[in-house]
Amino acid sequence: MKTDVLIIGGGPAGIVTALSAENTYRGLKITVVRKEKQVLVPCG
Repeated sequence: MKTDVLIIGGGPAGIVTALSAENTYRGLKITVVRKEKQVLVPCG
């Protein structure tokens, strides 16, 4: 797997980090590795 940014953990912090990295570093390949099969981020 070739990636520029690797984020370990798909919880709320990992997802926010991935979104922030995507907005800040346009054009880089960002990969999030998580153990869960589905993402569930509670709101409210």
